[in-house]
Amino acid sequence: MDIFFRHKYYCIAQVEEVSAENAYIVSFDIIAAIFKILTGLCEGLSCVGRVGSKVGKMDVPTYHDPLPTLEEIETMDSEERLKVFFKILKLDYSFKTHLSSFPYSWHLYILAIKYAIDRSKLSWPLIYALIVSKIILSCIDYRTGFIRSVATFMKKHAAKLSMPLENRDMAIDPKDVSDCLNQLSTMDAIHCMNSLLQYFQKDQKVASSSKFFDRRSVHSISEFQSILLHLKYLNNLLKQPFHDFSVSSCLNCTFVYNFTANLSKRTNIETYLDGLLCKAPTVLNTLHVIINSIKEFSCVTVENTNPPPKKRKKKKKSTSTVIPDEHSNNDSEGEPWVDSNNKFSLLKS
Repeated sequence: MDIFFRHKYYCIAQVEEVSAENAYIVSFDIIAAIFKILTGLCEGLSCVGRVGSKVGKMDVPTYHDPLPTLEEIETMDSEERLKVFFKILKLDYSFKTHLSSFPYSWHLYILAIKYAIDRSKLSWPLIYALIVSKIILSCIDYRTGFIRSVATFMKKHAAKLSMPLENRDMAIDPKDVSDCLNQLSTMDAIHCMNSLLQYFQKDQKVASSSKFFDRRSVHSISEFQSILLHLKYLNNLLKQPFHDFSVSSCLNCTFVYNFTANLSKRTNIETYLDGLLCKAPTVLNTLHVIINSIKEFSCVTVENTNPPPKKRKKKKKSTSTVIPDEHSNNDSEGEPWVDSNNKFSLLKS
């Protein structure tokens, strides 16, 4: 109503990096289109939200392309409304073919990822975390039961976890995400959650002080939330050419943040996940199929934008005299061994 009558849009508060631009700016193209559909005006909308460390006004850019009015939308069929949706996102209508392998309930989520990738707002660790979050909340929770306590999970599933693993042949289309999701087994779902449940818990060290947060990662998640929210608004305004959804059914930000932080340490994410989810092959296969599909329509290279680890202060060497031990072994301790999946590890054998 504020957009329609007062030509103002009030940003919902989010956790953001104060030195970065407002997380809503990435969605301004969508907001401008919504404003034009509601009012017929190309410009004049102001957005009230965080500007630096204070609250201020931001001018939403002008939307020049022609768009239907509310009255015209009422008479459009679903195909026409779908074309309007793609036009606003600056996507060719042929992108519809990329969505065809996904369940209808995934379409807006994938479009949000596509929109963010096109604007270089996502790192690959974050993309993986977003996809795993969606798989868990929309599929795995239905097979294991909604459990976020490790103790409760083990009480319910400990006996099944001790059972021998099944050997299964997955006779499914390697590119059809819907088939992969339907083939997820209950045992694989249990083993998957056994490996990933810890990432739904708050890290006490991080919770104790904001200085331990990876602020850029938090800000990227806020930007994705903004995109997802405004795609939901646009979808409702266009009389839902896509299936509606609730954000809680696809996004758990605690999990996404923690799992992104974990994956950011890995030099080869796929190899790491192969080991992490080795007892859940149907889940692992589904994840790879979805990621491969995203790589097919990614028009830009998505880099890992996470900050490097902080340098440790060098300790002063103590000036002490070493007394040789006659019985000491002069053999070499062996070559250092480096874990290829963790660029921060350096272990000695």
